[in-house]
Amino acid sequence: MLLAERGFLPVLLVAMCVMASIYTINLSVVAYSTHTGQVGLSGVLICVWTVGSLVGGLTLGATSWELNHTGLLLALAAGMGALAAVLPPAREATPVAVIGLVLFAGGLVLGPNIAANNTQIAEVAPEHRRTEAFGWLQTATTGGSALSMMLAGALLDTAGPAAAVGAGTGLALLAVLVRCCTVTRPGSGRSAGTGPSGRPVAARPAEPDDRRSAGPRGFALSRSAARRTAARRQKRRRPGGAR
Repeated sequence: MLLAERGFLPVLLVAMCVMASIYTINLSVVAYSTHTGQVGLSGVLICVWTVGSLVGGLTLGATSWELNHTGLLLALAAGMGALAAVLPPAREATPVAVIGLVLFAGGLVLGPNIAANNTQIAEVAPEHRRTEAFGWLQTATTGGSALSMMLAGALLDTAGPAAAVGAGTGLALLAVLVRCCTVTRPGSGRSAGTGPSGRPVAARPAEPDDRRSAGPRGFALSRSAARRTAARRQKRRRPGGAR
């Protein structure tokens, strides 16, 4: 079962927490706009957040930067924590421009985080099972988003937008914790199946020249080759044992 593959389940859990945390913002922005009596403001704020994600994604695509997934998760949690701090009831009179600026800044790491999730899934899954792996990814992220929206809705009714986004911040920090507990730090001696950056990598299949060390099948091939060589030498022997 693919879920039993080394390192796959933690990566899936991180992706689920990331998407669950992101979806708490949608409902919270709508609730904030309703709270201020400007229902149409929610579309503008979500647009600003999305533009931030677009800028972050385009910047990542136009550069050769290596993704630091842990750093991206921390930045996501920081951005969500900042948003929770300026929403009611944490703060009642925050200017809309400030909220828009916080949303834009937090959105900068949204696209890169999603890209990092996809990259991690592709790296940890065997190449011939990547379609199944991305199916699991969609299942996890969709399920996590549905559960987080239920949680956000309950918090919005009882405590307000700041509490809902605060719950999303907690989910982002949970993703950081899972990643830190399951990825070996570079230079500290990584376990088998991890690359130089501590990320799981697929095992390299044995090449033809590695048959003698490729396990039982390799040894069987070596012994068969030895028997064939011995048979050819017997045929070349002349009577009397001389070559």
